[in-house]
Amino acid sequence: MNKIYQLLWVVMFLCQNAAICQEQSSIFNKTIDNFKHLELEQGLSNLRVTSCIQDKRGFMWFGTRLGLNCYNGLKFRTYYPIPDDESSLLNSEISVIREALDGTIWIGTAKGLCSYDYKSETFTRYNHLNKSVGILDIAVEDSSVVWFNTGEGLYRYQISNKKVSKYPLEGDFRPSRILYTTSGICYVMSLSGDLFQYQPQTDTFSKYKIFNADEVSGVSLHFDMTELPNDEVLITSSFSGVKTYNVRTHEVSTLLPKNNSQVPSYIHAVLRRKNGDIWFGTENGIYIIESKATNHLAEIINIRKEDGNSRSLSDNAIYALYEDIEYGVWIGTFSRGVNYLPSIIPDFKKIIAVNSKGDEMTNVIRELISDSKGNIWICSEDAGLFKYSPDADDGIMHPVPVTFEGRATNNILTLLIDDDKLWIGTFDEGIYIYDMTINRIVRHFHNLPTPQNRITSNAILHLFKSSNGDILVGTMVGLYLYDRDKNIFNVIEGDKTGFTNYIYQTRDDTIWVATLNQGLFKLKKLDNSYLAIKEKTTWDDVTTVFEDSKGNFWIGTNTHGLFLYNRRLKSMEQKGINVNGNNIAVCKILEDINTNLWISTSNGLFCYNLQTGEEIRYGVHNSIPTDQFNINAGYLMKNGEIYLGTFKGLVTFEPTKLQKLKKSFKVYFSDFISDESSFSVNCAVPHYSSIQELWYRYKLEGLNKDWIVVQGAPNIKYNNLTPGSYERPMPVRGSTLSSQHILDALRP
Repeated sequence: MNKIYQLLWVVMFLCQNAAICQEQSSIFNKTIDNFKHLELEQGLSNLRVTSCIQDKRGFMWFGTRLGLNCYNGLKFRTYYPIPDDESSLLNSEISVIREALDGTIWIGTAKGLCSYDYKSETFTRYNHLNKSVGILDIAVEDSSVVWFNTGEGLYRYQISNKKVSKYPLEGDFRPSRILYTTSGICYVMSLSGDLFQYQPQTDTFSKYKIFNADEVSGVSLHFDMTELPNDEVLITSSFSGVKTYNVRTHEVSTLLPKNNSQVPSYIHAVLRRKNGDIWFGTENGIYIIESKATNHLAEIINIRKEDGNSRSLSDNAIYALYEDIEYGVWIGTFSRGVNYLPSIIPDFKKIIAVNSKGDEMTNVIRELISDSKGNIWICSEDAGLFKYSPDADDGIMHPVPVTFEGRATNNILTLLIDDDKLWIGTFDEGIYIYDMTINRIVRHFHNLPTPQNRITSNAILHLFKSSNGDILVGTMVGLYLYDRDKNIFNVIEGDKTGFTNYIYQTRDDTIWVATLNQGLFKLKKLDNSYLAIKEKTTWDDVTTVFEDSKGNFWIGTNTHGLFLYNRRLKSMEQKGINVNGNNIAVCKILEDINTNLWISTSNGLFCYNLQTGEEIRYGVHNSIPTDQFNINAGYLMKNGEIYLGTFKGLVTFEPTKLQKLKKSFKVYFSDFISDESSFSVNCAVPHYSSIQELWYRYKLEGLNKDWIVVQGAPNIKYNNLTPGSYERPMPVRGSTLSSQHILDALRP
């Protein structure tokens, strides 16, 4: 290790205490307690992490002071040098990791440069190119050209013809960091404070002054760079502030000035996130300038280690920052390994309820409906009726008292708007009629102490208004039709509907009735009433029905999942929607403007693509307060926004703005073990934000008739196999993988 390289490490160490003494009074300290820590106990080879990347397959790579680590979300695989093995890692002390377009991993070590080929799982050593001098930085131009920097100069290596060009230290040219931009320009930041741009036509560099002489004096020996929009490059320094450079106009602007208490110091790493936020890794935690900030100096956020908080940042000395394809941030620290912060961009907004004292309430939300003014009326099973005005944008729904002539209830199951009247169906008090023009209850239908208006049940499960204005009432004991002229309720004759929990009308004006104990019914229109006719269905525990824009008719059940119903053949075809191989209760089905079905269930929310049949599950890991949604608790607004009721309140989201995370994941096999009659293999999917939420299905063709479905990465085992040829185990639905090595191992 030469003197300059040693000095860099010494300064980085000495500046730790100096940085902590910086004044922090004007910095906004923010608590984030959602960090996952990966240390020696989880398999990391060393706690000092200097570099991290995500490769094209999705695996995370971490360079440490003792070993190169590859992480698949469940376990680490560590690489070390192997004596007398030229195909092993060159050196254990890793300074930098980069990936080429072809998937080659380039590794800078204290003894030189090497690369890793994931196909052959071997390393190639290039330490002869620079006499085994330590690597400070690497930039990959494309799959055939690699730039690397040492304390003795800058190198450009052309892989195809093995030509290496060296650009030695000279004058102000003292390379510290290399950046190869998406537009194909190579920039080199010098310890002199100058930025050098490579000119490929002449094989020379153009120089641009970034930091003045007084700004780089003293111990400012570390720089980092990242691309910004609008043809700008962000350049950080140890103690000399942060600047931007416009590649078109060559204008230099100061983002954060030197010698200011608000400027983070000592900056080791910089990351521009996909949402535009800029993160700085320093000796005093993480500093963030949010993209929405209008005054950078006044709106810097600082995240630091919190003593006693096991889910906070584990170390304040941050050496590496990386954002993965799922918007999670990986943080390499000086002494506490890796910190992982899952995406904190909220997918779903929670609408809270407050009582008269202003205290937040957690409610079991049932149905909701929108009036002509855009207000949303929400009923709950434990706190009564609420009203929410989206235009107010305060995220608060306000309680509305449901009382009439001394009677009141908080257990409300269903709502219906009829002109300026809001019908309120309760679990134990029948039906209340609320006049929205005068904001009070004006009528009450119930059967206590004796049946009134011919309604024999106070348990009102669903209220429905047909296209011709008929009002139907589903109760725990059957179905009723409201007679507007006589102000009474008449029982719907025909087949007995029983526990009538949902009523729906398709585009051909057919009215369907879903019951939890008698199955599905269709109503035949009579002169002044209807006749209930039971449909032939496989299961009788029907929770909901829905007709999509393509004319498909869907049936949700309480214990058997989701079905596509053929109305002509009267047959049911099951369609996914399960967790860990178990069918779950379907609560509500809605369709967005992109013809995706949104299916709320007793175990998460599913987005079902009508064209591909793929489904994405959303749950608590997406900022939903609980995985338990409630029956009939969903509403699609005219603007495309969806509201859903859960057992812990109301949530809303815009499907078009929801994070589009990868659905079909490639599955990789590892730790394959076999003998003459058995084998076992582990599965890995590089998906980190909610890896335990993934579910897998597999089967061995020729042996398994049905799919084996498990949640969480499985260890596939087959024992006592008879001699013969077997096809590969099939992976997660919609994904592909190569398993030739397993096929070969099983052939007799």
